[in-house]
Amino acid sequence: MLIGFTLPISALQILWVNMVVAITVTISLSFEPPEVDVMNRVPRNPKEKLVDKYILIRTLYASVIFTALTFGIFALFYRTVDLGLADDMRFAHARALAINMLVMGSSLFYLFNCKRMTGSVIGKDFFKNKVLLVVAAILIVMQIGFTYLSFMQSVFSVAPLKGG
Repeated sequence: MLIGFTLPISALQILWVNMVVAITVTISLSFEPPEVDVMNRVPRNPKEKLVDKYILIRTLYASVIFTALTFGIFALFYRTVDLGLADDMRFAHARALAINMLVMGSSLFYLFNCKRMTGSVIGKDFFKNKVLLVVAAILIVMQIGFTYLSFMQSVFSVAPLKGG
């Protein structure tokens, strides 16, 4: 706001994102089975900081990527792409895209990325956490409702997504 840039997400929309992500992502990760080699690892030193350099860098990296994607998709569709929409509809459409990018593109992607702290998440155990898969499907359905149900569009000031 200080540099004159229109915020891609309103306060109410941020509450939606926090609610759906907190309910789905955090609950599903609590059902994630431990990694195979967890008992072979050296115990963490109790005097170590809880948030070490690796966790801090990983968190900052993800935050920068999510923020850039959210602002980028909003700016692209609000300022650049012409879908033949009136200005207020273009703004609501761009916000819907930004929110969907944040929830689906970032949070859902990061949910699967958080299954393991090191190594690839893709492997024979990828589908082991059935709760995670069900919750991911629920998150997708919730976002479809957010985007396409008219009462949700009214409450959150978004427009249905259109192709370009």
